[in-house]
Amino acid sequence: MINIHKVEDFEDVKKYLDPHLINKISDDHFSGVVDFSPFNSWYKFKKDKNILGLFMVRPINSVTVELHPLFKLRHAKYAKDLSLRIIEKLKGEGITSFICEFPDNNTATVKLAELCGFNKVGIKKSSWLKNGELIDILIYQKV
Repeated sequence: MINIHKVEDFEDVKKYLDPHLINKISDDHFSGVVDFSPFNSWYKFKKDKNILGLFMVRPINSVTVELHPLFKLRHAKYAKDLSLRIIEKLKGEGITSFICEFPDNNTATVKLAELCGFNKVGIKKSSWLKNGELIDILIYQKV
């Protein structure tokens, strides 16, 4: 059985964020320091002792959050189910609007967002620097 746990110890997040995953989610000027901001909540999905994925949840206001799913390639088969589970959990806490932002070249996340019922609502042009190239950031929303 896969369980959802709110992360209380940031060491769990650091353990999951291997160099390959950090490279996928960071821009050219990433300092290498992953911060545990008190404004964000982190959730982990565990099966037995293994973390299958993480979600960073950043509140925008009382009914809207920004979601940041983090899955290693070997755990991608769980991504849709676990994404829908965290959304349902947050809906039970009164959240009605979910935002995801990600680089337009991240086709796996585009596919995941669309599979989970998110719709593209905007683009931030040339807003992310990766490998010396300016990349657009896509904005997806689910209400």
